[in-house]
Amino acid sequence: MDALTIDAPGKDLSVAIDQINNGDPLEVRLRWNDEHAEQFSELLKVADENRVSVTVEFDTLRPSHLSDVIFRYRYPRPAVTAKRNVTDERNLAIGSTLPMPADPLDYENARGMSLVSEAMQEFIQELRDALWVMRAHKQAPRMPWDPLDGQRSDIRYAKDNSPTLQDWGFPNLSAVFECYNERNRGHLRRLFGHANDGVRPNSAREPGWDWNIKLLVTGDSGTGKSLVARLAHRVLYPDDHHKRYFAHLNCSTLDAQNAEFEIFGAAPGTYTGVDHRVGALARAAYGTAFLDEFGDLPPGTGPILLTFLDDLLVRPRGMMQFFSYSYVVAATNRDLSARIRAGEFRNDLVQRFSRRIEVPPLRRRGRAEILALVDMACQNPIENPIETFRGKEGRAITEVAPPALSMLASHDYADGNVRELEAITHQAIQRAKRRNSSLIEPIDLDIPKHPNYRPDADQNVIRVGALPDLDQQVEVESLQDIAHLAQLTRQPLLQAPDNTYAVIHGSTGYYYRPPRPRPLPFRHE
Repeated sequence: MDALTIDAPGKDLSVAIDQINNGDPLEVRLRWNDEHAEQFSELLKVADENRVSVTVEFDTLRPSHLSDVIFRYRYPRPAVTAKRNVTDERNLAIGSTLPMPADPLDYENARGMSLVSEAMQEFIQELRDALWVMRAHKQAPRMPWDPLDGQRSDIRYAKDNSPTLQDWGFPNLSAVFECYNERNRGHLRRLFGHANDGVRPNSAREPGWDWNIKLLVTGDSGTGKSLVARLAHRVLYPDDHHKRYFAHLNCSTLDAQNAEFEIFGAAPGTYTGVDHRVGALARAAYGTAFLDEFGDLPPGTGPILLTFLDDLLVRPRGMMQFFSYSYVVAATNRDLSARIRAGEFRNDLVQRFSRRIEVPPLRRRGRAEILALVDMACQNPIENPIETFRGKEGRAITEVAPPALSMLASHDYADGNVRELEAITHQAIQRAKRRNSSLIEPIDLDIPKHPNYRPDADQNVIRVGALPDLDQQVEVESLQDIAHLAQLTRQPLLQAPDNTYAVIHGSTGYYYRPPRPRPLPFRHE
């Protein structure tokens, strides 16, 4: 097989495109240069159409590379050939390592993509493979309503104050729910029927839509799981993600009484004192449903989500059910395997997610990656904007001193990760400003001496062969209580093979033993 390395537009680029179109075997290495992005993108598009892999080499991965190259095309294999030149031995000039947009909205959109680096290549490859499997099936059809309620609601009211939709072209979703009554039921059935493309509303098998491809994102708190979910939304809807609804549903806030009301919604008059309700999963019927804090799903709500994950049918109370052309992404910082073994979570819920990826914590990314993220946090346009002062344009904080960089790189972020790093950096920016200094120094850093663990974190669990048998033993009622005790005493949470948990504090052992299933009564035949 011929090998061809391309670093600029010219004869080699034309030859590569022609050979790929002709089906000739060819190995292509593309050394990416932003100046030639348009010409290089043409090659990648041709390679995608012909299913030919192209190795794309980046000296440094930037946020735009993720959306414009790595996730836009199916067959490029990204490779980082040069590591970031970041050390804690000299001043870090803000913006020299990972240039970020100055506009607050653009910065926020690029913030999740900026976590891409040479240390994250394996994660990015897994994420890209998962998203392309999700994108491989039929795309959601044209939306029959506006899920964002971005236009005027055309509703007219009869003498008895019953609402009727006036504009049947592209109504607001809120108006569709508000107008669901006996008088409008026939029209609304046709509207929901259009949403189902003529398939019976109780069908659990929509033609061309693979309901089985769902993504579960795991990882410690603060690693950016929500950012990954929003990035997935932009990748899954590359052309109109801003029109599609991204439903962020916090599963930990649900309970058995309000779960159906919150996630599906209800027609007018179904609940006393409530006119109507558009549920989160109803809005996400043609977008992305993000199930955040999935591992904290309270008891009693699992069957409701399990049924939805099985057939993707939205079931508003008092209304006809309809199929949801939605991508489903869930995220949790919990160790779901441990919770399943302890009887705290349903295994069948986890099995509904065919694709699972873990976001690596900071401790596995290396010092250079941590310092690059410090550079990113220092460019936050709200905390450290680019301003004009005395005829000069620049930021108030321009550098970070080596001793401060060393402290930031060596801190154990435990269960705070990128979120904690950003908070420490932003606080240091404000302190440096108050000192009228353009340089962040150790005096500006407020770094906790002990690692911060969230009470619901599972990462401080240590699995042991047997628990110590102490004279002083205290029984704890729940797994949450003993995890909270481990945080308060700053002791590890020990887990035995039988899923008994213990915290040893001084000469006292605190134990949580999960309830044992009762044996079935013996029957005489």
